Amino acid sequence: MDDMQDMSSPKHNGVICQCYDETFNSYYQHDKSLSGGGQGIVELAKVKATGKIVVVKKLKLPPNADLNTVPELVLLDRVQKLGSHDNILPFLQIWNTFASAPGECPTSRIILPYVSGGDLNTLKISFTKMNVKVPEAFLWHAYTSMLTGFGYLHEHGITHRDIKPENIMVDPVHSGDPALFPTLKIIDFGIAAETTEDHESMDGTPKWQPPEAPVAGTKADVWAIGAVIHFLATGFATKADRPPSMPQHEITDYYRNARPYIRRLVENDHLDFDVSALTLGEAQEMTFNSPNRLPRRGYSALIEYYMMRTLDLNHHTRITIPRLNSTLPDDADKQIQFYKAWFRHCKIEGSQRPILTFSMVEPPTAWAPPNTTG
Repeated sequence: MDDMQDMSSPKHNGVICQCYDETFNSYYQHDKSLSGGGQGIVELAKVKATGKIVVVKKLKLPPNADLNTVPELVLLDRVQKLGSHDNILPFLQIWNTFASAPGECPTSRIILPYVSGGDLNTLKISFTKMNVKVPEAFLWHAYTSMLTGFGYLHEHGITHRDIKPENIMVDPVHSGDPALFPTLKIIDFGIAAETTEDHESMDGTPKWQPPEAPVAGTKADVWAIGAVIHFLATGFATKADRPPSMPQHEITDYYRNARPYIRRLVENDHLDFDVSALTLGEAQEMTFNSPNRLPRRGYSALIEYYMMRTLDLNHHTRITIPRLNSTLPDDADKQIQFYKAWFRHCKIEGSQRPILTFSMVEPPTAWAPPNTTG
């Protein structure tokens, strides 16, 4: 039997196709439900022929919806056609079942790769349970990964509009991989828009949106990137959690009206400088020439400097991704390479710390890689 006739397993070729529910069910076996929200139901499924686990997102669609115009499907197809990107999770297949009679709801199932590392929210929880901070080098890794991925979308006229820890997946590295840190993958284009200009949108997750919301656009995406870094470093969003007893219909207004509270990342006995008044050069000097370059308590002045530039309350003066990309990747690489040198030192010394450094401490004060000036 040639490949065109082999129907034993689905052809995951990254395209949108039409099928019958019976055909879909012959390929996949439900494993377990993960979540359900306003946009769809997410579950794990097993490919019957191979046993491979995939993620299935079943969209919630109104009766008589035209599947050719569903915004999420249109955007996913557009992003997929841009080509592969290391920091964007591709879909494997989209299965559409059109309504067979007037008034019926059509069905669309988005098949995605299963990412075993969970998302950034899960990652932060794991650090909190171990009572250790997220290593600063990982913050730099997350920062550059998000700038690369969301910057790529912006360059092609797309804003994500729902950036939050749950929409950044963590694809783990294998033991011994020189990359050291996992690859971060952007997911969920349910409310993405084919515009980068400022515009109003009532969609999104207000807890992670900037103070100018419902104004959306590239500057709103930049704020959300900074809010994710703030969360990884401090364990808090920039807006206080709603009271548990708050009715569902009041939540959006609560977060939209909440004034952001931004915590310091530098932790010492005397916070004797105002990071908002620092120049980039001063922040670099304080970090790279410090005997405590990667402090065990808190974080460097430089990572706080960049975070605060993304969390500018005024979106007209908020830094842009192109401006960030002009300096941040080089600064991030210096800190990451410094950390990797410390990691190699630990391995040589026989350390049994986990390969992903999830419970590693920062280098001790005044430590520097051999044969370098740090």
